[in-house]
Order: sequence, then structure tokens, then C-alpha cells
Amino acid sequence: MKIINMRDLKEVSSSGERGQVIIIDCINEKDIVLGVREIGPNSMAPKRPHHHPLRQAMFVIEGTGFVTNGIERYRFKPGDFIVIDTNEEHYFESEGERVKMIEVRFP
Repeated sequence: MKIINMRDLKEVSSSGERGQVIIIDCINEKDIVLGVREIGPNSMAPKRPHHHPLRQAMFVIEGTGFVTNGIERYRFKPGDFIVIDTNEEHYFESEGERVKMIEVRFP
């Protein structure tokens, strides 16, 4: 058993189509990722095209915005879960504030 504080983990900054994303992973292994994503204000991320072989679930902690797969576009807010299928293209757009989400990627 471990307790790991988010402040003790390494932050990685990644550029999006517009703006930045801060990536903080607690677990980052071949078949599972658990971490926090902070999308900067007025950002569109990640860079396109973006997809991966793992399914992805996000839980929105703060901020509002949109998620799109290039065909459908959905608005999200705090308390929403976002579920993305394997190899489904996906992009996030923040509105005027930072968006903070918990991310899990899994087979």
C-alpha cells in the first residue's frame, strides 16, 4: 500500500493544437495509466490526430469545455465522466478557465 501526494509526482507539460496540458501520472504502465490532466484556459489538446489502443475514462473535477471525436461534440462540466473507446480519436477544448480531470487508461 502507498499514499502518494500529487505534489510529489513529476509534472510533464505537453503542447496542444492551442495551449498546454499538464500531465501528472501516478501510474504509467503498458496497460494502465492513472493520473491528473490540467488543460490550460482556452486550450485545444492534444495535438491531432490523437488516439491510442487503450480505453480512456476521465472524471471532470473543475472547469468546463468540450470533447469531440471529430464527428460528435459534447459539452462537459464538473462531475461528468467521459468514456472514450479504443483507438477513438478525441480532443478536448477548454473554455475560459483551466480544466482539471482524473484520467484512467485501461485495456
